Amino acid sequence: MHRQRKKLNLDSQNKILNFILQMENIPENYVIEDFPGYLRVNAHSINGVLYAARDFEEVYLVNVMKPGVFPDFVEEFVND
Repeated sequence: MHRQRKKLNLDSQNKILNFILQMENIPENYVIEDFPGYLRVNAHSINGVLYAARDFEEVYLVNVMKPGVFPDFVEEFVND
């Protein structure tokens, strides 16, 4: 079963920092996971986001409590 998630493009320090700063204002529980969903980090964690952006081949955002619901700002990071 595939979770509803958004593929993110966090390929620069500026994008990573901007993502982290905007996630600080979001109260919901989000994680960032790799393609198969085996590796997951807290999307509110600076170290977690940095680790995922560096080590995951692909990066996906998942809303743990409300599947498919994402903040509007996420669209600027979506990988088309």
